[in-house]
Amino acid sequence: MQARGMEAVKLIQRNHGSVIRLAMKLGTSPSNGLSGDPNDIQLRREKYGSNVIPPKPRKTFLKMVWEAVNDAILIILSIAAGITLALSFYDPPLEVDGNGQYGCINYGDLLPADGILLQSNDLKIDESSLTGESDLVKKEVDIDPVLLSGCAMAVLTVVILIIKFSVKTFAIEKKPWMTFYANHYMKFFILGVTILVVAVPEGLPLAVTLGLAYSVKKMMRDNNLVRHLNACETMGNATTICSDKTGTLTTNRMTVVESYICGEKYTITPKYELLPHHVADLILHSISINCSYTSHIVGNKTECALLGFILDLGKSYQAIRDEVPEEAFHRVYTFNSARKSMSTVILKDGGYRIFTKGASEIVLRKCSYIFGKDGQLEPLSKSMQDHLIQKVIEPMASNGLRTMAVAYCDLVRGSTEINQVHIWKEPRWDDEDHVIRKLTLLCLVGIEDPVRPEVPEAIEQCQRAGITVRMVTGDNINTARSIALKCGILRLGDNGLIMDGEEFNRRIRDSSGNGIIESNLSATREVVAVTGDGTNDGPALKMADVGFAMPVQMLCVNMIMDTLAALALATDEPTPELLNRKPYGRTKPLISRIMMKNILGQAVYMLIITCTLLFYGDQLLDIDSGRNANLNDPPSQHFTVIYNTFVMMTLFNEINARKIHGERNVFGGILKNPMFYCIWLSTLVTQIIIVQYGWRAFSTNSLSFDLWLWCVLLGIGVLPWGQVLISIPTYMIPKNVFSCCKWCLGKRHTDPITDLNIERDPEGQDSIHSGQILWIKDLT
Repeated sequence: MQARGMEAVKLIQRNHGSVIRLAMKLGTSPSNGLSGDPNDIQLRREKYGSNVIPPKPRKTFLKMVWEAVNDAILIILSIAAGITLALSFYDPPLEVDGNGQYGCINYGDLLPADGILLQSNDLKIDESSLTGESDLVKKEVDIDPVLLSGCAMAVLTVVILIIKFSVKTFAIEKKPWMTFYANHYMKFFILGVTILVVAVPEGLPLAVTLGLAYSVKKMMRDNNLVRHLNACETMGNATTICSDKTGTLTTNRMTVVESYICGEKYTITPKYELLPHHVADLILHSISINCSYTSHIVGNKTECALLGFILDLGKSYQAIRDEVPEEAFHRVYTFNSARKSMSTVILKDGGYRIFTKGASEIVLRKCSYIFGKDGQLEPLSKSMQDHLIQKVIEPMASNGLRTMAVAYCDLVRGSTEINQVHIWKEPRWDDEDHVIRKLTLLCLVGIEDPVRPEVPEAIEQCQRAGITVRMVTGDNINTARSIALKCGILRLGDNGLIMDGEEFNRRIRDSSGNGIIESNLSATREVVAVTGDGTNDGPALKMADVGFAMPVQMLCVNMIMDTLAALALATDEPTPELLNRKPYGRTKPLISRIMMKNILGQAVYMLIITCTLLFYGDQLLDIDSGRNANLNDPPSQHFTVIYNTFVMMTLFNEINARKIHGERNVFGGILKNPMFYCIWLSTLVTQIIIVQYGWRAFSTNSLSFDLWLWCVLLGIGVLPWGQVLISIPTYMIPKNVFSCCKWCLGKRHTDPITDLNIERDPEGQDSIHSGQILWIKDLT
């Protein structure tokens, strides 16, 4: 149906006369509904179709692919791959039309045909494809002028930086531009692309996606459905948790444990025979009629507790419901968070009887009479209301009980009792405040909803991790305080804050009068996780943050540092110690102090080792130097040692990377992640094969056992060095790059908190105040 509200009412009246006639046209009963005959249902489906809201169309595969390729890192990699592909189709500018043709051969060209050398400048040729010899063969006109097709040309000079080449060639030597100089610039460009691709962390999207996917899988095993992958990341960095009370912190298994009837307070439900009969009958009818009609005690847990109270009185509510079927209701004011009560109007002796139940303070304000001792009707004065609040309601609430009031009122045309309201025409039912007034209080009940046994420990873990836990509930403020104390959200002696709805709503309104849900929140706000179990929690849940061609050697290093490391580390399962970590707020820098300490510290170690091996490794290890080797010389052991040592340091640093929050035992739980140690061992074995047997394909030279031992020992060195980095106090690390520059220059900025000698946490953040905040949601 497209029409809503009064428009729908007018449309039904114009086309069908009334809802009853519409039901008759559809061949159904307003009270019993359809017969349930499968053939009848099938015929109705064929005639009227399915009465469902069409689902949103799913994302197509191409749309998901398009969203994936919009990643900045993948765009850079795609551009690099496209350049590499384009260069692969580049052919040397040489053609041979027939015998006797001559041409100019540039460095790096492949000979398309056999030929005789006419002129050369320090030329060497790789003839390994013909002779099997890897050494370059020198070619000169007077010594060996025969050039064989298919042999690669090589140069003896090392590729230099493009600026140096340009300055030396054109500025200093004053040489004119020649076509073959383009090859030099092309090589420089390829080198730049290589460095760019190696530097880009293409494993980062894989690491993030894998980590979140494994988190989702882990949570599904714990019966938690995660609809969006990024919810897992947000959940891990939540700084504030706003939790509903009923059903979340409590078991939602409610029972009436205290009651106040006819001036008497009962801690055990009294029997029906012990109560004044007319009051007991009114209580039975009020609760039985003014609750959802079902065949079993299911549904709203508060109503279940009240119906259980009827059974404890020794009576059945079903007999009363048979007398007053749901179709006989004249009007129903359903419960909502604004009304905080429910009322049902039925016909009674030519007039109307209203049954009301709801939050004790709300209903009590609408009451004008009460049944006192022995069932005598008494006026309910303001002082009597205050007495009930102080002596009955507040003690119940202080014990963690949800207090409910049950009341009624008769609307009659000729009133005879003092608590009856006289009417002379049909009441204006839309004016709820005018209709539901001058009620007679029947009873007050205290409903117990026990705290879940696992909740106090969970809240304590959150608080240890620096997460502020706030409770948001619609219950009485004393009930909320009691539950908060039982859960551990508040502690005796703590400087906690309890705020009712009127004060809370006044504080959250912006200049336009919008609350939290309607307003545009600042991007620097807390990372908020909201827990709730009802449809009324939907807006808050929605608003919250959570409610889961390059050189082959460089390619190998890149695979280890990015893709394989990402795959191995992303599958590491979380440990209980993770709960002790402080959450990382949205306003904090991308690179934290601990990250900066680990990154810079390990980079310094690797840089020192690599540079030492580069400039002094040949002397220390007694091997031939590879620094002065030409571009196409055979791979040297010197550079192979450097490459192998760097890979070993990267491999062992993966073990360090498993623990990034200052944990000493980096091997803890390593055997619980088969993905990690299988990838780690596979990488090590692959590296051994590459070094020992890679030769030309990987530009490596096989190493002796002694050299391997040195490589492994230097690689293992990152583990004790990591322990040294852990020992460095984190607060000594500058907060950001600019502070780092000042710190390195000896101009450390002053921190007013440090100057006051206030204790800081390990991350250098201010310690969170011991008082936790308790929010009470209420109607303003």
